[in-house]
Amino acid sequence: MTSHDDKPDWVDRLAKAAGWLGFNPVRVRWKLDRLRQRAAERRLRAGQRVEQIRYAHKVCPRCGRVNDRSDDVCAGCGARLGGRIWHVLARIGVGFPEALSVSSLLGLAIVAVYARMALAEGGADSIFSFKLDTLFRFGGRWPPAIWAGEWWRLGTSIFMHAGIWHLGFNLLALAQIGPPVEELFGRGRMLLFYLLTGVVANLGAIGVGVYGVGIGASGALMGLIGLAAGWGQRAGTTAGRSVRNRMLKWAVYVMIFGFVIRADNAAHLFGFLSGGLIGFAVRPEHLRRTERLWLQVLQSLLGAGATLALVALCMWPPASPVQAQFARIASPSEIENPYSALLEACALERDGKVTEALARLAAMFPPGVDLPEQARPTREQLHVYCQSIEAQSEQCRKFRAGGIEALYSPEQLPADEQQRLELDRNMRSTCDWLGI
Repeated sequence: MTSHDDKPDWVDRLAKAAGWLGFNPVRVRWKLDRLRQRAAERRLRAGQRVEQIRYAHKVCPRCGRVNDRSDDVCAGCGARLGGRIWHVLARIGVGFPEALSVSSLLGLAIVAVYARMALAEGGADSIFSFKLDTLFRFGGRWPPAIWAGEWWRLGTSIFMHAGIWHLGFNLLALAQIGPPVEELFGRGRMLLFYLLTGVVANLGAIGVGVYGVGIGASGALMGLIGLAAGWGQRAGTTAGRSVRNRMLKWAVYVMIFGFVIRADNAAHLFGFLSGGLIGFAVRPEHLRRTERLWLQVLQSLLGAGATLALVALCMWPPASPVQAQFARIASPSEIENPYSALLEACALERDGKVTEALARLAAMFPPGVDLPEQARPTREQLHVYCQSIEAQSEQCRKFRAGGIEALYSPEQLPADEQQRLELDRNMRSTCDWLGI
């Protein structure tokens, strides 16, 4: 193949060079032509995609009829069309739940819980982030509290968020993930799956030794992602594969976001796996919203009732019998360094005194809290705690040497100066506790 002016193009030149090097020039030319053809096809698809996004008319989402850009309602079915900007956003993949959909109501409940926490903590700064004590008081997941009988924290924590950016990302994810799950499985059942996979996500995080206060909807959202992806894989249809691929992309987004903000990716993973297992193990016809109406109604009522109960517990949290224990460990104002027990236990472990180390770790829990035997620290948990302390110590050494910029890339650091100061203050406090 030559160019229009009959001069050899780059394919000819590379094929000839490949022949000089001992390769088959015909085969090389064929492969290069295929690469060029694929690149041209990609450019064509990209151009068509741009034209689709820029399309001037409105396409009715209900019946598919093409309407004039100035129309407010569909001429075919009477559905409201909305402004053109919403059509453009939908074409680039940004969806919005209906006003009275379960996704919208769930988002409003999450925002209401956030507002309740902000009002309780008070102060302008509370709008952007919460103190650890507030997260615990309103239902955050904390293993000792759960071991002491506060099992409701496994559910309330999935309606709570630590800060405005955490809340915003999860609301965006809910707006994209919730509507297709509602469409597939029914509005009420979506709530049940949200709660079920969120609880499993929390149990999984506790099971692998995540000790801190856990909050956030992302574990449950990953459950919905896994549910739809598993259903799509099991269905095996073109529509099913499309749903699966879209959900897998969101799973990647959530995991990357989790790494960036150092979120609980263990909960993300267990949420996704639990949802995926349900979606893949149950036959598609049993999950479809049109099958077994009585079962769908029962599941919807169960999901709605449990959601209302958990949101009420978030809004009006009961007094916790382990509040004093949490304050003793988490508050920097206490006389005992909150890391002291761990530091001493890890020093004993390094000396081979594992039994003494476990006893020191158990001493973190006050006598008033009767932990069951299976909840007491084990050798494996002690090892995990000590590895975590060592990793945190290494972070502190980097922080002392180069400041907060040594721990985060410029892209990871928040643009807001107040948030950067908060990161610096929290890291400085932690390193002071560790004695580094």
